[in-house]
Amino acid sequence: MKEKNKLIALIIILLILIYILGKLIKVNSIKYTITSENTKFNISEIHNDDTIYFEITNGKFIYPISIFDSIKEKRLINKIYSYKDKEYSCILPIINNDIYTDIMCIKDNTIYNYQSIKGNDKKLDDYVSTLSMYKTYETNDDYKTYNNVIKVYNNIDKIISITTYKGIFINDKEIQLFNDDIYSNELNSYIDKYYITADYNSKYEFSDFYVVNLENENISKINSKQNISFDSYIQGIVDNKVYLYDTDNEIQYEIDIENNQINIVSNDEYIKYYRNNKWEKLSINKLKNKEIYFEFSDYSNKFPDYDYKYENDYYYYLIKNEKQVSNRLYRLNKNNLDIIEYLFDLPTDNIKLKDNYIYYIYKDSLYYYSDKTNIVKVLSDTELNFNDKIKYYIY
Repeated sequence: MKEKNKLIALIIILLILIYILGKLIKVNSIKYTITSENTKFNISEIHNDDTIYFEITNGKFIYPISIFDSIKEKRLINKIYSYKDKEYSCILPIINNDIYTDIMCIKDNTIYNYQSIKGNDKKLDDYVSTLSMYKTYETNDDYKTYNNVIKVYNNIDKIISITTYKGIFINDKEIQLFNDDIYSNELNSYIDKYYITADYNSKYEFSDFYVVNLENENISKINSKQNISFDSYIQGIVDNKVYLYDTDNEIQYEIDIENNQINIVSNDEYIKYYRNNKWEKLSINKLKNKEIYFEFSDYSNKFPDYDYKYENDYYYYLIKNEKQVSNRLYRLNKNNLDIIEYLFDLPTDNIKLKDNYIYYIYKDSLYYYSDKTNIVKVLSDTELNFNDKIKYYIY
């Protein structure tokens, strides 16, 4: 009898857990239908901690949208402007009484943002001109100049940093670390809220790394018990630790900023090697006359038709060279890998991802792209035209 009561109690507990789980799923994921401009749209809305994913369906057309916000209210879409002709099927969803994305147009199973096709279809252009709520992505061209060289535009609310020949620049201040100009500083890196660089005030060998806290601009040092040759290179960063290989002395170092430590992690035969999310041993003989860098991702099997692949928590970004057009940037939402979205043509194949922003350098300027702002200039530095060793960082 006691065993039967225990079984009944376990079943009741299990049913309660299933009920609670069901309530949580129901709260965070809802489906609803709206009719806007005489067109019916089915909407799936999924709330996560810092993002909301929408899937808007109209007949055979599906529009995936991720916004980066933590709005608690549900059923956030109550208006959708729509347009359709022989070439394009377009929507502009109004989310929480605001615009979070450009007008999205589907053509040949690819989504195009309106700004990337503007001028291609006069009827579409005429329709867009009637949308008083639609923002035309006008940016703030005001800027401040520092050291007669660096221009910082009023278009960003994050910490922005760029390396200089004597140290680094953070938002509106240059921090000098070196006595002389260093034009080819390669033993440096940005990690989380820190910038770390070898002490270039030393000659031939060094034993200190400068560490700058980007939040409070404090400068500290990490000391190595062994001298490190400047004939070294950074192999990669794993778990906020920098891995550096000293070619002259055949030693691999792990630099741990948080614990203020520099550790030797190689031995006479092997170094630590990171590839595709796991550690391996690599023979030191393979490093002879060759620089070996960590490998962090491999999408070659998943996206074989694209030349470059990037990833963050929300999207795959794919770059493809098509006919005479180089570096066409596409995006796949991880919530729906069946629908590809064309963003714009990049002037480079080198991009950085931060949250929902895409950063890249073109000529002497740093730009970012987001769905809400389109392309925005952030910073200009004439040295970017001449020195590809300059690094930038957004925190």
